[in-house]
This record gives sequence, structure tokens and C-alpha cells, in this order.
Amino acid sequence: MKFLIYLYLMLIITPCYAQVSEEWSKRYNGPVNGSDIAYSIATDASGNVYVTGNNSDTITQRTNIVTIKYNPSGIVQWSDVYNGLSSGLDYGRDVAVDDSGNVYITGSEASPSNSDCVTIKYNSSGAIQWIRKRSNSEGKKLIIHQGSIYVMGNTLTSSNNDLLLIKYDASGTELWSKTYNGTASGPDLGTGIAVDNPGNVIISGNEYIGPNYGFVTVKYNPSGSQLWATVFNSPNTGSDESSDIAVDDLGNSYVCGYSDSSGFRSFITVMYNSNGIFQWYDKYLQGLDGNANRISGANGVIYATGYARSPSFDYDYITAKYNSSGRLWIKSYNGFSGNDVAYSLTIDPNLNVYVTGGSQGQSGAAEDYLTVKYDPNGDQLWEIRSTGAGNNIDVANDIVLDNNSNVFITGRSGDILNSDDYLTIKYSQTTSLIQINSENPSDYNLYQNYPNPFNPVTKIKFDIPKSVNTKLAVYDLLGKEVAVIVNENLKPGSYEVDFSAAELPSGTYFYRLITNGFTETKRMVVVK
Repeated sequence: MKFLIYLYLMLIITPCYAQVSEEWSKRYNGPVNGSDIAYSIATDASGNVYVTGNNSDTITQRTNIVTIKYNPSGIVQWSDVYNGLSSGLDYGRDVAVDDSGNVYITGSEASPSNSDCVTIKYNSSGAIQWIRKRSNSEGKKLIIHQGSIYVMGNTLTSSNNDLLLIKYDASGTELWSKTYNGTASGPDLGTGIAVDNPGNVIISGNEYIGPNYGFVTVKYNPSGSQLWATVFNSPNTGSDESSDIAVDDLGNSYVCGYSDSSGFRSFITVMYNSNGIFQWYDKYLQGLDGNANRISGANGVIYATGYARSPSFDYDYITAKYNSSGRLWIKSYNGFSGNDVAYSLTIDPNLNVYVTGGSQGQSGAAEDYLTVKYDPNGDQLWEIRSTGAGNNIDVANDIVLDNNSNVFITGRSGDILNSDDYLTIKYSQTTSLIQINSENPSDYNLYQNYPNPFNPVTKIKFDIPKSVNTKLAVYDLLGKEVAVIVNENLKPGSYEVDFSAAELPSGTYFYRLITNGFTETKRMVVVK
């Protein structure tokens, strides 16, 4: 019987659920319990966290921009509610922090005739340093590069919309602004912004090409001169609409979104070289009615995430990895057989990717925050689900890491009165792995955990005789991988790591050491 269990463990590998834990969660509920939605999150070098979005007044039906700073322990350092001059609909859309701890947000402010793009700078204490506005427009994204602030959005008129790009210096002086009006002079909408290594700014959007839309990508040099503009419309009968843009170290641009063909939308990524010459596009054709919502890059690789409809007609998270030659892999995540929609991602220095969004709960329950981590090979390292206080709809809109690889997410969470609140969560994924002896062991060894049985923490020791990628994982009796304790390149030596079974029920489990050419499994017991 033991041999059969061992064989089963050797043959079955399923998605893993590693040791990641919630450090804290914080809610913001506006003064009249309206719908309060956070759209963007950022961190600084000290691990402080910044969130922006908007609250709403259920009585007046007005909204205000709300920006909050938390310290690493989740304590509010300051918050600001910005109510524009017209006391109308004001929205915060993006937040960024410079190296001095100054905070910048952009969004839109109601005006008597339409709305204005509004950009605000706060110092590290939350005092407003300046406010800049652009009439009949809206801010959607901003990025800081070498002390300059770039704001991307749209102009808004009764007859036409154009892409908008504004450059400010740190004092709030407008250095230049540019608009892009497509050839058909229809409504053109901005969606994303990126800056390459030389400081060129590339924006993405959707250009009306009549009667449909195509991806539009426009590149400007640091002085604001347009270098090129290109429109992509795949060979189909529908629209292609972008969501975001990223650049790699060589200046290639990657734009993601959806491509419509006969009423079916596909998750798509398009790549241009640094001169704006189309190189390739990649569609995910296994799922119908999909969209790539966010894209980001680091060290020559690009990740995109979004969703696609599965054969069971539910939406699944879709995450893809690319390099300049095309797609390297694509992964789907299906939770409790309901809808799973990813809205944002971020990348750590080891090129692991973290994806977050909303995932329907068990037995048809409302959506939860759901965050998934993949390694560079596309193997799932962990997932974590968080349900708000009201067990209503919870959807994460953005994700960021600090310098210690803590994970922060924010979005909207339904409360017990069915109104949305900001919900910001910090997850910790630090491990207790220590090298207890740097001398080269003569062979691989996996030792019996101690104490055993245990509740909830035990220690596991193992030996590695040479530098090799090492995985230490835990499985239940059915062979399901329930935790990944270690999954990294290790130098020769003896190691010890703590394993917490706080999230696991009582029972018998197996832990396995896996390296190149060596595998050993041992038994442990959780007693609660």
C-alpha cells in the first residue's frame, strides 16, 4: 500500500498552494457608505503603500478622488479626499511614487461643460504640492521617468476624442503636450503608456478606422516629437481594441487587448520593433470571448494577463509569457468552476509573475480576490484567495511588490450593506530557509521532519552536494501538491526550513525533495 501511494505521488503533479500568508487587510468606506473603488496601487523604497480611486455619495451621486498612504504595518499615514471645483464626478485612475517619496495621481475632475484631466502631486506627508488640469479631457495612466511625469489619457469633445500625452517636470511645469487624431477623425481612446531605456514614450490606444477600431501605437522622443504611429487591425471582420502596452530592453513594443472575429473576442498580443515595424501577433484561440487586460516586461521577457471563456462557458484567468520571437507559454487558471477574470500583474526580480483579479467562490458564491504566482517556466507556485467582510463581490484591480517581495493588492470589496469599499491587502511570502552548513555533503539527503507529529510548524532538513535547482514540496494522501516550501537554485550545503501547516487540516502528508536526478519522499503527520 505504501509503495502504491509513493508511486501515485511520483506520477501526479497538480497546481500547488505554497506558503503565502496575509499580513493585513484594510478597508476604506466613504462617509455615506457609497461605492468606493480603488484602481491603482504603488509602493516606495521604505515599503509604504499608496492607493487611489474614488468614493461616491449615494445621496448626491457625486464622486471624489481618494488617495491613502499606509505604512508597512498597514497603519494609515494620511489620506486625502479631492473634491473638484464643480463638486461633480471626480475619478482617481493611477498613482506613482518618485524616489523622494512624492506621490502623483491622475484622473478626471468634473467641469461645468465636461471633465478635466487632473494631476496632483503630494509630498511624503500628504500635503498637496501642485494641481494641474487640462480642460475637456481625462487622465488614465501616468509614469515617472528621470524626474519627469508623463500623463496619458484622452481629450473629450462632443464630436471627437483623441489620445492625449502630457509631460510635466517635478515642479508641475508643463514641458509639452501632444494629441493624436487618427486618420478617420473618429473617437480615438488612449489605453496604456510605457517608457523605453533612452526615454522615448510609447502610448497605446484604439483608433477608429470605420466602422471598427484598431490598435494604435504612437512613439514620441523625450522632446515630444512623434517618431512613428502605427495601426493594427488583424485579418478579421471586427474590431481590435487594446488595453495596455509594455516595452522590452531593446525598445520593442508589445500591445495587448482583444481581437474580434465574427462576434468572438480573442486574447491577443501584438509586437513591433523599436522602429514601429510590425513583427507578429499572437492570439489565444482555445478560449472564446477573451481579453488581455494588462501587460508588463522585465529583462527581455513580457507577461500579459486577462481572461478567456472556457469550453464550460466560464471565464478563466489567462496568463502568457513572450519574448521578442513570440509566445513562450500560456496558462489558464480555473477556480471553483465559476468566472475567473484577471485584471493586473506584476513581475519580481527573478521573473516570477503575479496575477490578480476576481474569482468566483465555491458553490456559486460571489467573486473573491484571487492572486496566483507563476515561476518563469509557467509552473504555479501558489495561489491565495481573500474574501471581504460582506461575502459579496470582491475584485482586485491592481497589484504591486515592495523591495522585500511582499505582495500588495487593491480593488473593490462588497460590504454587508452591498456597497463597495476599498480593500487593500498585504501578503508575505518570506521563507525561513537557512543554510546550516556550507561544507559540501557527499550526497543528497532528506531527513525526517521534527517535531513529528506537529501543530502547526515543523522543521525539515536536507543536504545538497552541488549547485542545482531544488524543490521541496508537500502532498496529501491523494497525491495533490498542497505546498511548495522551496523552489530555487541552491548552492551545495545543508539546509533547514520551517514548514507551517496552519492552512492544512489534520492528517498524513508526504514531503518530497526533487532535484535533477534525485527524488526522496518522507511522511509527516499534522495533528490539530
